[in-house]
Amino acid sequence: MGLAWREAEISKGHADLLELGELRYDGPNATSLRSKWGTYTFPSFEWPIDEQFFPRCLFNLETAVVLFLGDHSSIIVRCSPSEAVCEESDVLVRSEDDDLRFMSIERLADSRLLFLYELGILLVDGFGRTTWHRLHQDISARLLDVTTDAVTIESQWPSELAGNRLSYRLRDGSEV
Repeated sequence: MGLAWREAEISKGHADLLELGELRYDGPNATSLRSKWGTYTFPSFEWPIDEQFFPRCLFNLETAVVLFLGDHSSIIVRCSPSEAVCEESDVLVRSEDDDLRFMSIERLADSRLLFLYELGILLVDGFGRTTWHRLHQDISARLLDVTTDAVTIESQWPSELAGNRLSYRLRDGSEV
């Protein structure tokens, strides 16, 4: 993940976040983050933070931020125990066909994270906040290249579209 970002495995309702603390999930109304700032119990959510719905947990020790996301979920959840905040960071426009859903994450040198999923692409800063989010509507997209200025994705199929490329400026997400 981004140079400051690490990934923690959520297993059996628990994730070790090193110096940041420990995540405990004991049911939809009993999720807490124990940290040096104290224990923060999340408000009641309509979605569970567990290994089924959010199998990925990313955390940044430098900014004390935790992100929860999943290859199939439509929500990215941002938590900051130092701010006592847990919120929906972004909502992804996902394919209706669950079998086509995917999520890949590219870490950038400046502690940002680039997320590519089946219908969109987004950039998140080191504090877990969305910088920009664009829809590309290419369910076959793959990440081709990331430079200091832009990211390029490429179509893989159908054959008549394979190799088509689309680039976005990292600064603001505008098409190049």
